Amino acid sequence: MPSLADPVSPASAATATRVAVSLGFMPLTDCAPLIVAQQEGYFAAEGLEVSLSREASWANIRDKVLVGALEGAQMIAPMPLAMSLGIATPVTPMATLLTLSVQGNTIALAQSLLDALGPEAAFERPLSAARLKAVLPELTARRGRPLTFAAVFGISTHMVQLRDWLAAGGIDPDADLRVIVVPPAQTVAQIEAGNLDGFCAGEPWGSWAAARGVGQPVALSSDITPGMPEKVFAVRADFAARAPETVSALIRALVKAGAWCDAPANRAELARRLAAPELLDLPEAVIAASLTAEPPFTPRFHQFSGPWQRPDLGAGQALLTSLKRWRLVPPETDSAAVARCLRADLFDLAFSAA
Repeated sequence: MPSLADPVSPASAATATRVAVSLGFMPLTDCAPLIVAQQEGYFAAEGLEVSLSREASWANIRDKVLVGALEGAQMIAPMPLAMSLGIATPVTPMATLLTLSVQGNTIALAQSLLDALGPEAAFERPLSAARLKAVLPELTARRGRPLTFAAVFGISTHMVQLRDWLAAGGIDPDADLRVIVVPPAQTVAQIEAGNLDGFCAGEPWGSWAAARGVGQPVALSSDITPGMPEKVFAVRADFAARAPETVSALIRALVKAGAWCDAPANRAELARRLAAPELLDLPEAVIAASLTAEPPFTPRFHQFSGPWQRPDLGAGQALLTSLKRWRLVPPETDSAAVARCLRADLFDLAFSAA
């Protein structure tokens, strides 16, 4: 199997010159298409020499793409829109080239909080936040401070899903407790340290909390916002304009990789690969739980391949509505801003030119 450092495949052996591209990813199960595109030689077969950079936070990925240290990256679906609007960054037009995955997040509660909700809560999946609402005043008074939950980035599907889950149970996420930002790989450590009562993060971090005995996944993103685009692959718009052939090659390689990831026969092997120290650096069994549909996960919890990979304005508008509901983007943001980011034209070009 080709390594991350030296991808080689028979299909690319005759390629005289490859285009060098640096791409960022986060250590999450849904980084899988980028890893597989590298290891299976799909990038190389398209004439690309890709270096993959594991990043510590979504802010790192955003900032490195912003300054050109990375040509492209795995991103949370709303991130390219936020960069294009200049939210917390200079205005930087972005191009979302394809959706890498739908679903894949969990809401996890600290075991101490789950225990406080009563014995029935241990068996209810998805757990209703109404159970938390019933005991929230008592818990808040006993602690002398609000309960604290985390999402992994400010403008994110995770923030939408966490707030939607809380609100569905009658909890005001802005008034009844605290919601902060914690990078995915730090969520479980913060639960262990007693600094968090729960979080919404991509797998395998909910499963890792369970394996450590400090928390449990209680709701899936597929329960809360089924079909919502989760991770996308995006580049700066000026890079897309400057290197259209490279963009087309990246799209084709990642679509092939998504199909490989979605094949049921490959799921256990995918977990084994992602467990590597240079990737997620977690036990294989923890990563496999969501990929192979161990309870509470479902067979379609992780999806990496389908017609939704083509950027879709309807899905983008639905996401925009959710972002506006929670005031994560300016209320005047309209569908035209979304359309400028979602480059279905470039996705189509990749296959018309193939």
